[in-house]
Amino acid sequence: MWRFLALQDEHLHRVLFRDADSVISLREAEAVEEWVSSECRFHAMRDSGTHIELLLAGLWGVVVGALPPLQRLTQAFFGAQLESQHFADQYFLRQYVWPCARQSLMQHDSVFGFMQARPFPGGPMPIDFHVGYAEGSPLFKAQTEWEEGTQVQWRLLLRQGEQEIVVCRYPGVVRAGLVTAHIPARFAKMISRAQAEIRLQRL
Repeated sequence: MWRFLALQDEHLHRVLFRDADSVISLREAEAVEEWVSSECRFHAMRDSGTHIELLLAGLWGVVVGALPPLQRLTQAFFGAQLESQHFADQYFLRQYVWPCARQSLMQHDSVFGFMQARPFPGGPMPIDFHVGYAEGSPLFKAQTEWEEGTQVQWRLLLRQGEQEIVVCRYPGVVRAGLVTAHIPARFAKMISRAQAEIRLQRL
């Protein structure tokens, strides 16, 4: 919910709400540009089969002033019992923002076409990417013969010609013969192409 405080900044004209692990893409930028060029005061995007909310907390935008004062909305919202703290932002958007948004809304939707939504300017959803994709979702699994509970350091290395560049290094623990961790999707793809690798070092 804290991200919605940006609505109170009087120095802003528009606010775009995104998740911290969502990397901005050209596909997203083109859709936002269409919205900015329109007279619509709200923008919503859906680009995956999991994007089933009216407004997704990390994929909407608004012209400042298009909503009633945030304090008034949140007081009413938090005055009632919440079904789930985890999804509080989605409940808030559904109950208090959607009734306003639907009256002046541009939507880009590659899946459902809800309420005459537009297609994304970049065309159909790519196979391996969508707007709002969690960049840190891929999980690597590095096998090792070290015993259970062994403390290790794993390093992500990029290969550039004859050189190896260390991108990052983190501690880990051997569990069931594996060291696992999440890494950015772009590096997971590079590992699959043998352009990068995970290397383990015992501590």
